[in-house]
Amino acid sequence: MKALVGVDSGDGYVAAVQWLIRLDFQECTAVACHAIEPVTALGPAIAPDFGATYGLDIARIERAEKERGEEVLTHAKLLLDEGGIPAETTLVYGHPDDELIRCDAEHCADLIAIGCEQKGEFGSAVFGSVSRSLTSHAQSSLIVAKTRPSEGPIRAVFATDHSEYANRCLDELIRLAPKGITEYVVASAYQIEGGRSRVAIPGLTAAVIDEAERQITERNEAICERLSSLGASASSKVVQAQPVEGLRKVMEESGANLLIVGAKGHTALERFFVGSVTYRLVAESKQTMLVLRP
Repeated sequence: MKALVGVDSGDGYVAAVQWLIRLDFQECTAVACHAIEPVTALGPAIAPDFGATYGLDIARIERAEKERGEEVLTHAKLLLDEGGIPAETTLVYGHPDDELIRCDAEHCADLIAIGCEQKGEFGSAVFGSVSRSLTSHAQSSLIVAKTRPSEGPIRAVFATDHSEYANRCLDELIRLAPKGITEYVVASAYQIEGGRSRVAIPGLTAAVIDEAERQITERNEAICERLSSLGASASSKVVQAQPVEGLRKVMEESGANLLIVGAKGHTALERFFVGSVTYRLVAESKQTMLVLRP
C-alpha cells in the first residue's frame, strides 16, 4: 500500500504522519511531498517588477522557501522511517492541491494523508482549502488529520447509507485493512420525507420508524460482521437526523476519534447530496477523517 503525504511548511503534516503510522496499514510505503508555491501566487496584482517596487528580494524568498521545504521533508521522512514506513521525498513547484493531485496519479497512491489542524481562522482557511480541494478532485482515498492521535485506542465511526457506492467504500476499507482501529461503530442517519413516516434510504421499503430502524440495523449488523475480519469489534448505531448532525451525534456519544465516510453517492443526484455532506464534514468536523474513494 502506497501513501502520499502532503507536507506543509508548518507542522500540520506531523498529525498526518502520526495518523498514518497509528492506523497501521499493512506493507505501507510513503512518498512525502512538499509543494513550493510561486511567489506570484501571493496575489493577482503582482507584476514582474513587484520585488523591485516594494524592495523585496524574490530570489532570496524562493531560496528560503526551498530550504524550508527540504527541512520539513527531511523531518517527515524521519518520522515515517521511525514509524516503520519506508519513505522517499519529492519537492515540487506549484499550488499544493494541484501538485498533490498530480503526484497522487504519478505515484499510483492508494491514499493521501494531509494535516489540517485548526489553528485559528486564517490557518484553517489555508490548510482547509487544500483538504476540500482534494476531497473533490483527488483519485485516492484521503486522511484529513484535524488533530494528532491520542495514545489510547482508535475508535472509528463508519458512515453508510447502504447505497452501492457505500458498499464499495466498505470493500475499499477492508482492502486498505487498517489494523490500528480497535473498534468500529457502523452509523446510519435517516430522515422522514415530507413529515410522513417514510425513509430516505436507497432500496428500503416505505415503513414506519420502527420498521425502518429494524431494516437499517440489520444491514448495519451485516457490515459489522465484515469489519470483524479486520480484528476489531463493531457495533451498529441508527439515528433519525440530517446526515451531518446525525454523524456528529454518533461521534460524540461513541467517543470516536476517527470518522470514515465515502467521497460521494451512487447516482448523479446522490453524488451531489452525499458529496456535499462529505465536503461539509471535511470543512467543519473537528475529528480526523478518512474519506474513501473506491
